[in-house]
Amino acid sequence: YEIMNKLRGLNTAFEHMVDTTRYVHLKEGASGEYVRRLQVRLTELGYLTSSVDGVYTPPVTEAVKAYQADHGLEATGTANAELQKMILDPTYEKQLLLTWLENHNESKGSDKE
Repeated sequence: YEIMNKLRGLNTAFEHMVDTTRYVHLKEGASGEYVRRLQVRLTELGYLTSSVDGVYTPPVTEAVKAYQADHGLEATGTANAELQKMILDPTYEKQLLLTWLENHNESKGSDKE
């Protein structure tokens, strides 16, 4: 839980790094390739158990809400560009974790002085 709390604080630090030009705002009722990609990744992450069909249905909304809640975000159930970047870019969370670990190790080192 400590790591997740630290990662939540780092989300804002990476907002400026998010390239949102290739995402469209998704919400219930949307359909198409963007929704399908979101469904695939939510399934891989264990948030979605329904079929991948490219339609933003209530189960997709609930999966997005769960992801948002787990990452310290407002659970709206809609997937804006920033959220899609978090979900779809496999390096995003890795960057957050590495930054947290670096900061955590630096703060531990300064405690010893």
